[in-house]
Amino acid sequence: KRDGIMTDELHLGTTAGLLTLRAVERYGDREALVHGERRLSYRELGARISQIMQALRARGLRRGMALCQLGSN
Repeated sequence: KRDGIMTDELHLGTTAGLLTLRAVERYGDREALVHGERRLSYRELGARISQIMQALRARGLRRGMALCQLGSN
């Protein structure tokens, strides 16, 4: 275990998407994100990510292509 994360999950080939799916399965309705008054459960976060991925696929994104995410902390 490292920083509260099981290290066996952090191996080559594990993607952010797979880690998110595992979190949705494990934690479902528990809070995943909190921003001010806005709160999202893991299930809601997974649904949002799925919507974004469907939109990206509709615009031509395919497996093996690069995708960059830019955000602030």
